[in-house]
Amino acid sequence: MKKFKILVVDDDKDLLDVVRLVLEKEGFEVFTAASSGECYDSLEKNAPDLVILDVVMGEKKDGFEICRDIKTQPKYKGIPVMMLTAVNEYFPFDFKSDENWLPSDAFLDKPFEPEILVNCARKLLGIATQKADAPKLKFNVLPAIDSLCWKGKVSSPQKLPNPEQPNLLREIFPYSSVPKIAFDNISVPMSPAEEIWITCTTFRDGQQARVPYTADQIVDLYDMLHKLSGPNGIIRQCEFFLYNKKDREAIIKCLSRGYQYPEVTGWVRASEVDFKGIKWMGLKETGLLLSASDYHIYLKMGKDREKVMDDYIKLVCQAIETGVKPRCHLEDITRADMYGFVLPLVQRLMRVSEDSRVPVKIRMCDTMGYGVPFAEASLPRSVPKIVTLLRKEAGVPSAQLEWHGHNDFHLVMANSMAAWLYGCSAVNGTLLGFGERTGNSPIEACCIAYAELTGTSNGMDLTKITDIAKYLEEKTGFNVPPNYPFVGRYFNTTMAGIHADGLIKNEEIYNIFDTTKILKRPLAALVSDKSGLAGIALWYSQFLGLTGEDQIKKTDPGIEKVYEWVKAQYSDKRVTAISPQELIEQGRRCLGDRFFR
Repeated sequence: MKKFKILVVDDDKDLLDVVRLVLEKEGFEVFTAASSGECYDSLEKNAPDLVILDVVMGEKKDGFEICRDIKTQPKYKGIPVMMLTAVNEYFPFDFKSDENWLPSDAFLDKPFEPEILVNCARKLLGIATQKADAPKLKFNVLPAIDSLCWKGKVSSPQKLPNPEQPNLLREIFPYSSVPKIAFDNISVPMSPAEEIWITCTTFRDGQQARVPYTADQIVDLYDMLHKLSGPNGIIRQCEFFLYNKKDREAIIKCLSRGYQYPEVTGWVRASEVDFKGIKWMGLKETGLLLSASDYHIYLKMGKDREKVMDDYIKLVCQAIETGVKPRCHLEDITRADMYGFVLPLVQRLMRVSEDSRVPVKIRMCDTMGYGVPFAEASLPRSVPKIVTLLRKEAGVPSAQLEWHGHNDFHLVMANSMAAWLYGCSAVNGTLLGFGERTGNSPIEACCIAYAELTGTSNGMDLTKITDIAKYLEEKTGFNVPPNYPFVGRYFNTTMAGIHADGLIKNEEIYNIFDTTKILKRPLAALVSDKSGLAGIALWYSQFLGLTGEDQIKKTDPGIEKVYEWVKAQYSDKRVTAISPQELIEQGRRCLGDRFFR
């Protein structure tokens, strides 16, 4: 089978490499040229079957003239030419259809889908096109390896489309069926920030899905967050409401602690009065709600993109003029038109930041939990691509990016870790994951993930995770689910006899890490009909504090007697675990004075 040769001509070397990678992946032999001279040399030397040519070249000859040269030379005129450009931003649309003026064979506007580029090339070469099985969104091609990235520079400002009707992205979000995860199969490179940290919204989003905390409870939890965070400020900030007396009282008490970390910040509505309230309370930063998707802009707010864009910029400028650092919460970003609204908005916010010399922060809010952690997935659902887009095309520094996830699709921690890995410094969460509907990233999970990714706890006191969970149960009446990771009653408890047998030999076999040392939670066993002799022996050894060679063996006659009693309990249709008190009574009866005195 013939391997078709394609010549790609563009003065943007980054884009050259990207297009080359896309086409080579489809089996084409690809040559590149960054100037008209290189183009003519390659035509002569390589005899391509297709030329893909950019219109706007950084030299005297533009793509139109090069195309005309190719089409007017007898030995080249049979080679099809595809023009690749955002030409409608520079030239009248009619030019594209004037074949006497420009005898090209096809036009492809930027931004484009990689699949469309490949299918257009196949059509011009007479090869059958491939129909996509999965829906795809319009995606401005991102480089596939780090050396091809935009080098941190802000790209040319994106124009703001202002459609009369909202773009609800129905290919991905049909509503009448489960949302779809589309893949464009172009990966973005992992590029972690130099420093990562955690922020806390326990006293804001975390109170929207539970009985509110009292002012004293807020202060107690804030104290424990400070100890959990450690001296290096791994938990960097906590945000608060300011709308009632209780919240303001809690803020004053927390500020009076004088802690450097977590810093107390606010969250307000868009009004001058609220900004003055933030300033009066002595807070330096506040969150501002900036809805990003057309679902919110058109269907909730009843406005259009142009109107809300102007409102948002005025709001941010107003906050800066008041002396408050704005943190822009881009609500529903994983259902938003990334190139049609989010990128133009963030580019303008970065210009405001640059002009004012105030580091405007961008919080990426996965309001409905649609985000996915896959670098090959399409926008707007791909967390790696959202972070990469805002860093590389909008020029947002990692330290000004923050991820706020929700757990509607059980991906909240996977997405949070992906945000860290692809260049976002801050991940926002709540204690035990309390938050709207299915909740937010659990702070305790973020702390463990931080230690996993960095290889160090960096001063965090992880035993405070256990203290916080105990406090929430005892002081607020919340019942932690028994299987909840790190803090649930049974998170490191075994009932299975086969597991208990392994734990007797070496607890590392069935324990995630040294939970006694790291979380103040010794390994535990629970006796049920699945425990077997080993499970019962392990329970008594732990209860009696026996270790090593002193542990009770599963072959002990007394253990066999207890085991027979346990089997009889479940033969009589028992459905609950054996209680500690019952096991103590049976231990006295069956093990006798050897262990119970």
